[in-house]
Amino acid sequence: AVFAKWLTPFYLTGPEDPPFRSAIDALRSEVDEPIVRQLLSFMNWRPKVAGAYFAAATNMVAVEDLMGPLLLRSDVCDAGRAYCLALARFNTSRGRQYLFEYLDYYLSRTELWFDQADAMAAVTRLDRVNGTNDIARYEDRWRAFIANKSSWDLARTSATFDVRLDALITLGSPSATSRDRWWP
Repeated sequence: AVFAKWLTPFYLTGPEDPPFRSAIDALRSEVDEPIVRQLLSFMNWRPKVAGAYFAAATNMVAVEDLMGPLLLRSDVCDAGRAYCLALARFNTSRGRQYLFEYLDYYLSRTELWFDQADAMAAVTRLDRVNGTNDIARYEDRWRAFIANKSSWDLARTSATFDVRLDALITLGSPSATSRDRWWP
């Protein structure tokens, strides 16, 4: 029942996809901090992704200190991208610190092909939003990290990241039309 309701509609699509948007609209009144915390607590990437998407769409900063350590641990595949989206959405100093800690460690681990590109995309997005240049401190490490990863393209990852984050923001924006807004 949990999988059918809270996971299946969300983990195989992205927030920019119409099926995702329709499914999330149906759950508008039920998404709250306890359900997000429950989803993030599962030792499975699917509920963690859904929980992070819900947290991002609702700007639920209260789960930041749960989600940040999950990003740093990287103990399940595919969830890091969603954590990066949520942390970028929150745009807090603590959330940025989690992204920096992630990059400080995981860019030095060239054998680990995890969510480094999404963390870089998050920092790039936050630099644009905040008028900062934090990404500069990672540029050399990024080049060294991708030296053996010819298919890794930060511009492409950043473009996809921006589309997904914009979709999550639109889902929670009071200025969105009633059809596109699901969080009051």
